[in-house]
Amino acid sequence: MQQEPMKTIGVLGGMGPMATVNLAQAIVENTLARCDQDHPPVIIDSNTRIADRTAFLLGLSTQDPRPEILAAAARLENAGVACMVMPCNTAHAFYPDIVAATRAEVIHMIEETAKWIATTFPTQKKIGVLATQGTYRADVYGRGLAKFGLIQIVPDQRGQEEVTRLIYDGIKANNLAYDYTGYDQAVARFRAEHNLEVVILGCTELSVAQRLHPLGGTFVDPLRVIARVLIEKAGGRVTSW
Repeated sequence: MQQEPMKTIGVLGGMGPMATVNLAQAIVENTLARCDQDHPPVIIDSNTRIADRTAFLLGLSTQDPRPEILAAAARLENAGVACMVMPCNTAHAFYPDIVAATRAEVIHMIEETAKWIATTFPTQKKIGVLATQGTYRADVYGRGLAKFGLIQIVPDQRGQEEVTRLIYDGIKANNLAYDYTGYDQAVARFRAEHNLEVVILGCTELSVAQRLHPLGGTFVDPLRVIARVLIEKAGGRVTSW
């Protein structure tokens, strides 16, 4: 009996480019495969014309990211994807606009991550979130975690400055020689002050940073969570976690 062809995954990327590549790699690495044909088809629209999401949400820029996000979503839909995802946590502030504009299923990375945490760490209710200020302003993780009975804990101003610096001056600037010392210290202090067992890498640039400069402890990478959801949505099989 011939196996039914897998559905095509769409990646609404470019936010940022390295995070988009990181998701593509995660899809490949988390697929249980013996040959090329066991991997799901993936179409990536890495639209780097999308304006900065945090700057817009904080009122620091009048450039609205939504028109270019919607244009990329339309291209993916026209290409025939069955589902799509944005590998950008902050962009989920615009999730309702994208859902309203496309017939393809749009997977909510934040809610899938919250659901996975609630299932995997049932005794943990306080969850640390490292993210952009735009993500906090839009409260995408606060609301997403609350749906599963979880509470978001965020860094203080000093810690947030180190997180923001790494995101923009390190990963987005493609600075492979970035000095992680301040970030490492800020994260260690954040975890200790709040006695946090689980911390979400709530910016996809931080997911990239974790590959380049792994920190010890339980860090949840939404890109890996969503990669596994996408594989199964497409009809593929996932590796052991």
